[in-house]
Amino acid sequence: MTVYCLYFSPCGSSRACAQAAAGGVSRDFVEVNLTNRTEEFPAAGKGDILVVAAPVYSGRIPSPLAQKLQRARLDGAVSLALVVYGNRAYEDALIELTDLLAAAGAPSIAAGAFIARHVFVPEVAKDRPNAADLAQLKALGERTRQKLEAGDVAAVTVPGNRPYRAAPPAAAVPVVDASSCQKCGLCAFNCPTGAINPKNPHETDIALCIDCMRCVNCCPEGARSLPEKMLALVTQKLSPLAAVTRENEFFC
Repeated sequence: MTVYCLYFSPCGSSRACAQAAAGGVSRDFVEVNLTNRTEEFPAAGKGDILVVAAPVYSGRIPSPLAQKLQRARLDGAVSLALVVYGNRAYEDALIELTDLLAAAGAPSIAAGAFIARHVFVPEVAKDRPNAADLAQLKALGERTRQKLEAGDVAAVTVPGNRPYRAAPPAAAVPVVDASSCQKCGLCAFNCPTGAINPKNPHETDIALCIDCMRCVNCCPEGARSLPEKMLALVTQKLSPLAAVTRENEFFC
């Protein structure tokens, strides 16, 4: 049995969740960062377990991850599907992820929806995933392994709608402070969709941008940020969620 820890994690929360759950399945796992443009799903087979974690963007999983899953061939494996969201709602993201995994050949015998710090408004769920969340993820991983060892490979049923909710395009792209930007190229290199011009990182293609905030998160100079007007609107809308404590959800 090979355990794969796979994640699309522009700002690190989905990675932390995937690692905790994979650690519950096995101490030894193969880690694959699907945020990187060059990484694809590995070939997997019978007896293998894939722990797959994705952030939720407007109730859906990120389109680059969905496209990679559509190309994947995972016949005979099973999966633990995880979506990670910023304390608002995960809507159709979990059912979309489990559908895509099943179509690729790795039905989800367990799944979960977990809370993490919001990438636009960090005060929302600012301390999550916390130690209790990570312990729950480890326990879910343990339960997934136990189900497979017992021969129980029945797919779980998760909330969501088909057809999925429409995925809106990026409302705006991060802007660049020209006085701070050193044109080091890290933002362009790390962008999961190739939306940033590597020759001129001040240029971002809004048709490719998914507002994942990876470029903002990885800039060593703090030169990238959401446009002030957009940030103000999002903060006004989401700030009330800072006072809300949501519980994680498990399906196994």
